[in-house]
Amino acid sequence: MKEGWKRHKLNELADMRLGKMLDQNKNKGEFYDYLANVNVQWGEIILDNLKQMKFESSEFDRYGLNVGDIVMCEGGEPGRCSIWKGQRKVMMIQKALHRIRAKSEVNSYFLYYYLFYRGKSGYFEGYFTGSTIKHFTGESLAKVEIDIPPIQTQRKIASILSGYDDLIENNLKRIKILEEMAQQTYEEWFVRMRFPGYDSAVMNEETGLPEGWEKVKLGEYLNFKKGKKVEEICGSKEIGTEKVLLLDSLESGKFNFTKIGKHELVKRGDILMLMDGARSSYVFQADNGIIGSTLAKVDLKKIPSSFMFYYFQNNLEWLQINNTGAAIPHANPKFIKSINFKLPKEKILMLWEDFANPIIDNIWNLKDQNQRLREARDLLLPRLMMGIVEV
Repeated sequence: MKEGWKRHKLNELADMRLGKMLDQNKNKGEFYDYLANVNVQWGEIILDNLKQMKFESSEFDRYGLNVGDIVMCEGGEPGRCSIWKGQRKVMMIQKALHRIRAKSEVNSYFLYYYLFYRGKSGYFEGYFTGSTIKHFTGESLAKVEIDIPPIQTQRKIASILSGYDDLIENNLKRIKILEEMAQQTYEEWFVRMRFPGYDSAVMNEETGLPEGWEKVKLGEYLNFKKGKKVEEICGSKEIGTEKVLLLDSLESGKFNFTKIGKHELVKRGDILMLMDGARSSYVFQADNGIIGSTLAKVDLKKIPSSFMFYYFQNNLEWLQINNTGAAIPHANPKFIKSINFKLPKEKILMLWEDFANPIIDNIWNLKDQNQRLREARDLLLPRLMMGIVEV
């Protein structure tokens, strides 16, 4: 161990507790948003699709988050963690998560980056319980050993690493603004029908649409190509250059790689639809890679992928109402193909592409920047945490 650094068990440096059990029959109080396991990714807290449960005012201290609290997954992918930066005034946690609150002698950001580094490196696996389904219990977490330098060094290390994360976070905010801009423009043009030139458009009495627009069955312009199981894709376990695109990898940016083989390749900008699970019919814009079995590529004819992507996003609730399956929902390609679809005339679609494509390119550039920032941070992380690099 580097001179001046000291080894402590985590329970000496932080207070820890699990979140609240979800029990609709027993829980009392008012409804508040809470973080579940799925909301906590590596270095990022996802605030989309938050759920609520009842909390009493007396439970705020026990289950609420303060700025600087570390949130870690107890199950699912045990040890996956992020830090709460006060994105919402009130935020609670469910039992699937640990809240780790640093004591005064340790910098909360340094502690977070240390746990992040250890979690990513597989160090915590020796602490997990369970043979099939792994768990990181509070008792095991308390025993994790942490090497910490003097407080000034902690602050310097935290400042260096948080500089990368601040840039990543700023890029994510810019991505969100761009996505909202494209979505709002889609709605203005194609839902409220205030497209360029709408005020002088001549309406076709037979179709009820502007001249040049058509009513068509969506199935005439698209088809679905479902992916394959991971074991079929990566059966040889050879590491190649193609990304295996799964739901969690599309959202986290953490990919497995494989050889191409005979599998369906998708390219950046293709539309992927989630076919199975609670979020069936949800769509993504693909990166270059090979798709897993829960996803399908939406093959299009004559319709720009950016237009179809925002159409699906705008009609997600309708698509999900028509999902099949009782216990496990499944997207319904038959229903989607039967939709009576308003196809804009070619000139309007070209104007849409002129507007949307630069936005989408900008989004991908920001995503690529973030990937490089993460790689640079993760390269520096162990060197700082082991005291190899002077600060």
